[in-house]
Amino acid sequence: MNMFIKILNQYLQEDKEQQLFNQWIVTICLGLSIIFFYLNVVVLGYLFSILEFLSAGISLIGCFIRYRFLMWKHNHK
Repeated sequence: MNMFIKILNQYLQEDKEQQLFNQWIVTICLGLSIIFFYLNVVVLGYLFSILEFLSAGISLIGCFIRYRFLMWKHNHK
């Protein structure tokens, strides 16, 4: 038996809301970078391209932002 194969119920499920939030961040950053490049604002275009690349590659950014937002929302109830 291959040691890299797990039974399906042994895999940890990822949080669906967290994945959607991370996708939202990436989509917004990519959209803004395209808009800024179209408007010939190259510096902001590159800035949002880099942010999109980082947030897509490192989902910790999205996790941190969502955590802070949920804590802020909880504290302001």
